[in-house]
Amino acid sequence: MSSKLLVNTPSGKQEVIEIGAGGGYFDDARVVWDERKDGKLPDDIQIGKMQRVNNALVTSDEFIHEHVVATEQESIKQQHIETVKEIKEYKTVKELSEQVNALTKLLTEKGLI
Repeated sequence: MSSKLLVNTPSGKQEVIEIGAGGGYFDDARVVWDERKDGKLPDDIQIGKMQRVNNALVTSDEFIHEHVVATEQESIKQQHIETVKEIKEYKTVKELSEQVNALTKLLTEKGLI
């Protein structure tokens, strides 16, 4: 049977992870809520806004700063990856187009097309 943990990851992002019966999180200080000790994690949590106050899980009015920063960095990284992919595709298409043009010119000069 698996249980859920609400954790603040080293990147700053808040996440829910599932663990097996004997599992755990490598840093107990980052665990906000552990279903095995604290009870079922509510269904209506808002990732990035959850805080533990004494023995209660509460929703903050605003997102936790570290979560916002980590999420923005992840978004920037993903945009960078997409841009690199687009550049590689463009280079590949451009190079292919140049090769087709050169081949067409050569075949035309030889009278083969």
